[in-house]
Amino acid sequence: MRTLRILLLNAICFTLILCFSFSNAVAAEESSYSILMKDSADFNLALNQLEKEKQEVIYSIPEIKLIQVQGVKNKILSTLHSGNIDEINKSNGEFKTYTPNINKQSISDNQAIWNQQWDMKRITHNGESYKMFTPTGAVSVGVVDSGLPEDHSDFKNISIANSKNLVPKNGYQGKEPWETGNVDQLTDLTGHGTGVISQINADGLMKGVAPNIPVTMYRAFGKSSAEAIWVIKGIIEAAKDGNDVINISAGSYLLKNGKYSDGSNDKTEIKAYEKAIQYANKRGSIVVSALGNDSVDVNKKNNLLNILNNQLEEESKSAKGIVQDIPAQLPNVISVASTGPNQEISSFSNYGKNQIDFTAPGGDIQLLNKYGSDTWLEDELFKKELILVAHPQGGYYFNYGNSLATPKVSGALALVIDKYGYKNKPHKAVNKLKKSSTGQNEIDLYNALKN
Repeated sequence: MRTLRILLLNAICFTLILCFSFSNAVAAEESSYSILMKDSADFNLALNQLEKEKQEVIYSIPEIKLIQVQGVKNKILSTLHSGNIDEINKSNGEFKTYTPNINKQSISDNQAIWNQQWDMKRITHNGESYKMFTPTGAVSVGVVDSGLPEDHSDFKNISIANSKNLVPKNGYQGKEPWETGNVDQLTDLTGHGTGVISQINADGLMKGVAPNIPVTMYRAFGKSSAEAIWVIKGIIEAAKDGNDVINISAGSYLLKNGKYSDGSNDKTEIKAYEKAIQYANKRGSIVVSALGNDSVDVNKKNNLLNILNNQLEEESKSAKGIVQDIPAQLPNVISVASTGPNQEISSFSNYGKNQIDFTAPGGDIQLLNKYGSDTWLEDELFKKELILVAHPQGGYYFNYGNSLATPKVSGALALVIDKYGYKNKPHKAVNKLKKSSTGQNEIDLYNALKN
């Protein structure tokens, strides 16, 4: 579980010299394109020009001048003029959610829930940090994820009024007819978003790191997949709404430089993320993002490239160049990896020198790998290494992943901002949390709040 994972958004490199030699077949190809306009371009004029030329605008983010258009590339380029375009991409990738291939074990409400939360016990000193500070309500966490639970007694401070659905009508590639596009369609269809926010502000039988701290959901994922532009929109909306911390339990392996076998690249996606993160930073928000769950050193050049090429095999494509874990490896993003029960980097987590800002418990699967699934389940060994999370229909279950470590860091940063008056100064909160962290840069709520 990261587990909202961007598998890929293919990009088409655009040169500012308007010189094309497309074949008739390529020139006539209609597809979805992501276009990042230059800062100097007139965004509203661009939209009007596209409408006039009957180029369908699917999605837009005016704050960073990003547009998604359904049409023919040649016509789009001639309509908008090359001098106004920074980058253009073919939007044929996906941002996909997935769940680890294990049997989730349910747990009923009447069991001793707190005793199952070894992770929270460790970073709160057995709950002592809860006694040290009560959130004032002035600091909030924006979560870009899959939605909110229909009903769960452990969530008492979710800002439904400010939460937004960002998934358009008919969802990913028009294949999700249940997606209405209504801003208030907030129901979590995957369980991922519910699990993430339960690590932040659950305040019932189960406890998050910052019980009852305000959380706002920016639903950017439908039942399984999404477009990167929806996630980028989530960052923008969360910042506009004044959230102090923005949690993204997701990521993608994108080409920082180089090309795919079809000549495309990922420049538009990376630039759009960078602009969205800058937008958030200017408004006093800080973005926290998960590293991947592929057990690799991200500093070694070929590790992420090999994973990306394995993902591309189904499309009969390949990539050459330098691959990064985005957005976690971008500047001004707080990157998070998972630790297990022994406070070591989890066996599934990506890692790398100077690549991890914080760690937090996200579970492990060492006992599963050692004893096999039958013994692991029968002897309930999963309770010793997995993380308890809330279920969107009520109740709880166990899972693992950097997705569950990241919201703990987001919640901890929000608490530090709230207690020490670091609103609009989130990097002071980062420094405070780092000074109080323990081995592997694991957050320690008790140490962070005691002074």
